[in-house]
Amino acid sequence: MNNNFQTNVHVVNTKNEYKIVKLRIRESGNSQDVLDFNIYMSPYDVWTGVIRNVDGKANLTSNDNTCTLPANDAPVAFATDAGTVTGVLNDPTSGWPMNTVYPDVDDSDAREGYIEILEVGVIPDDTWVDMTGNNSTSDDGDRTVNSGLKHGSDGVPADCTVVTNAWTDTHGVSAGGQGGASVTNWGGMNNVAGLDAPTGGLYGHSIFLNVATGAAYVAQATAIDNWSTRDQHFRPDDATNFLLPSLASGDVTSTLVVDPSTDSALSITDWPAAVDATLNDGDTNTPASGTNPFPVAHVLQASAIVNDFFIDPVYDGRTDWVVTFPMRKHGIFNGQYTEDCDGDGGGSTSTTPGTEGTNTCFESRTADVAISARPFDREEQEPAPGGFGVSPVIGTPDTILPREVNVLTFNGDSVLGSDEAVSVQLGADFVDGWMMMTFNSKYCFTETQLSDGTADFGVSDGSEGGSNLTGQHNGQCGVPAIGFAALQGNNPVGSSFGETIDHRFVRNVTPNIGPGVPQ
Repeated sequence: MNNNFQTNVHVVNTKNEYKIVKLRIRESGNSQDVLDFNIYMSPYDVWTGVIRNVDGKANLTSNDNTCTLPANDAPVAFATDAGTVTGVLNDPTSGWPMNTVYPDVDDSDAREGYIEILEVGVIPDDTWVDMTGNNSTSDDGDRTVNSGLKHGSDGVPADCTVVTNAWTDTHGVSAGGQGGASVTNWGGMNNVAGLDAPTGGLYGHSIFLNVATGAAYVAQATAIDNWSTRDQHFRPDDATNFLLPSLASGDVTSTLVVDPSTDSALSITDWPAAVDATLNDGDTNTPASGTNPFPVAHVLQASAIVNDFFIDPVYDGRTDWVVTFPMRKHGIFNGQYTEDCDGDGGGSTSTTPGTEGTNTCFESRTADVAISARPFDREEQEPAPGGFGVSPVIGTPDTILPREVNVLTFNGDSVLGSDEAVSVQLGADFVDGWMMMTFNSKYCFTETQLSDGTADFGVSDGSEGGSNLTGQHNGQCGVPAIGFAALQGNNPVGSSFGETIDHRFVRNVTPNIGPGVPQ
């Protein structure tokens, strides 16, 4: 939310189903959850909101009628680094501020970041709510959840209090028809009585709008299918479970991706459970978030990123690349996956939670992602030695991407105006073309067959050796990453232009070979 930009968020339900959706906003420095809430969508519904800069602080507001928890017209107290702030989601003045109580998060961190949208589950038509508070449901004053969520001809849901009543101990829901009501039928995990499993059918995008110039850039959401077959429904203010659902809490344990060793064939891989990274990161503000990070990490894994740049001074050309590491909070990035929580010197696939503050076995933002870059102009040319650089340079030849959301600005003129941008310096002759950015220190998923016939699963930097290593998964080295390039320019006649281009991702068989297959 820098340089006069605001982010307009759109979430669309394309199915004839009533869906519960978790919307979580993570800040750019260390992926801390600075705001999340539940959206209760009727069939074919759309939810929209705006994230903006209010006096230097990130803030979300929405005038959408779709039911939410907390309710979008209810005053809610938020704890911030400046004290307690009362906000209302659809109040254009106050809105919902981003939570910056984390010791490693400040306002500049929260002004940039990324959004997770996760389908919690589907609400069956026969899920009743005790509206009268008599601990039972019937036609006499009570109603189904879905009848309350359904929008009328005026575009307004019939009664959003079905959501808050369903979460209230003296009311609750009755699943499978009328009868006794219980709030325990409404929340929890793994096909609780009041919900069905997610079915997909959501899509979303964000529009970055510069309110001063009118420039707009569209970023399409990265969609992952078949993430979970169980519902995961929790209150946003549940101190133990507010990080659920997450990208690591799905129950699907296999992946289907193109095998880089063949460049064409699909490869199915089964993954084991892992230690919950957020229970073992030394941060008491991060409760459990799941023990199944590997499938999502594998789907998003890349050894390199490919995209365009346009910085022609004749057209006042500018380019920013946004590179996000969405699995870093779950312990997977830069070869740094470490789960030696028991101190035995080896990795562990045990799902036993650690005791926060005593079993700190996952590194945080101090362990950064190292990259190198190779640019080309539109005529196949590369810069001469010494004619290209990325700064700040730490070591040789690596450059460091230190954040969860990194903005790379080409030749100093930024599109998005990031406070934490990494500068990419090209030679004067390189005004347009493309670049491959390679992750120098990748992690590799490995399955080692030991001499006694057992298998040990772990994550490494790809340098394993020794007599007991008889086999490992190939083609699974890289860093989970998403992102896009934002390009901007002005025509001599006075008009301006701009566009966003999603990154293309490259998978390599091993960490140190040449380009692989773009995905």
